[in-house]
Amino acid sequence: MKQKRVGVFVAALMCGLAALFDLIQFFLFFLNSIPVVGNAVAFIGSWFVAIFAGIVFYLVWFPLLGIKMTKGKSAKLLNLLGSAVLEATPLLNSLPGVTYGVISTIIISRTEDAAYNAAHAAEIKAKEAERRRADAYARGAAEMRAAAANDNEETTESAQEAA
Repeated sequence: MKQKRVGVFVAALMCGLAALFDLIQFFLFFLNSIPVVGNAVAFIGSWFVAIFAGIVFYLVWFPLLGIKMTKGKSAKLLNLLGSAVLEATPLLNSLPGVTYGVISTIIISRTEDAAYNAAHAAEIKAKEAERRRADAYARGAAEMRAAAANDNEETTESAQEAA
């Protein structure tokens, strides 16, 4: 079966949530204009949002989809580290680092899926043909059982009428 770990709908949900996290961080950036208290709230809030986003995407959602940061292309791990550094830098954390990280990880995983599908095209075709044959056999067997049951009912009814 073809490998497609991130579909269009899931990718759109992930990008929307990442953009929401970045929007929250962008608004927290403006709290820096308030001396002392605003700076502290902006700093702590921004770190909290960045850590929460990292947990949601890189420790929960991507692994649930079968995307591991340490397997496959090393670009995924570098992407994760780059996004983390961007979010950890005080003035740069107002940039959309989470969205960048999520979108680039989705793109990398989709290119990996395309390469896998191209490399295993004959195997995938054979498995799909086998699955279609098994489905056809199962449908045929079910139809034969239904016809046999129907014949048994007719035979039983005619025997009862004759008696």
